[in-house]
Amino acid sequence: MNKNILFGSLTLLFLAVIACEKVVCPEPDDKPSCKVQTLRFYYVDGTYYTETYTYNELGFISEVTDKNHNGGFMSRQEYMYAGNKVAKKKLYDFNNKQVAEFHFSYTGNKLDKEEYYEFSPDTALIIERTYQYKNNRVYRIDEKNLNVNTANYSIYTFTGANVTRIKTYKTADNTLTNDVELAYDNKKNPYYGAYPDDPGNFRANSPNNMIKLIEHVKQGNPVGTSFVTEYTYNVNGYPVDQSTIYGDKKIHELSYSYLCK
Repeated sequence: MNKNILFGSLTLLFLAVIACEKVVCPEPDDKPSCKVQTLRFYYVDGTYYTETYTYNELGFISEVTDKNHNGGFMSRQEYMYAGNKVAKKKLYDFNNKQVAEFHFSYTGNKLDKEEYYEFSPDTALIIERTYQYKNNRVYRIDEKNLNVNTANYSIYTFTGANVTRIKTYKTADNTLTNDVELAYDNKKNPYYGAYPDDPGNFRANSPNNMIKLIEHVKQGNPVGTSFVTEYTYNVNGYPVDQSTIYGDKKIHELSYSYLCK
């Protein structure tokens, strides 16, 4: 199984590192007026794979399917809901065989625990996350990787509705390992509200789109690197193309298609 492909979306989902520059960031609407139908990821050689989204009756994403540029099936994610809460997320490989799943548990309306299991072939708990909140927003996420016996925690700071900084520490000795900011445009994030329970995930919980990623510390070392993201938008104010600038190179990375009401 190609885990880089299978969990490519997952990697994007947990880049929860956000910051708002000197723009007025709008407060989120209840639901976006445009829903992403497809998201195309481009490789440096010009080939691509496409994610297609299916929504349930509440307007939440219920399935994500990845296919390569020839239409060949790559992987699939399936979201299982209990009312308006995600109960499980199932992951399928290129043979459409389930290989892993997430379990979510709640206290009241707040997600407080997330568990990631792999089937290889026996079911094994690999990652466990617990969530703490302040002022109804996630403040701290603790993560244990039981596969490699590591533990860390991340502290979240908000400006308005957006996370503005995330600092990650080793649990054992409180050593700072990563410190990241992001900056935003003042346009609508099409993924806002598409996933009902994913605290700390900027794609699901920030009303705006990332325009700059700043790495202050990476793997325990000061770096000070930054990456700039540029978009073109449709008439509804949603991104349709996304490029990232690395030094003097501008790389077209993503394109979006929508169903707008």
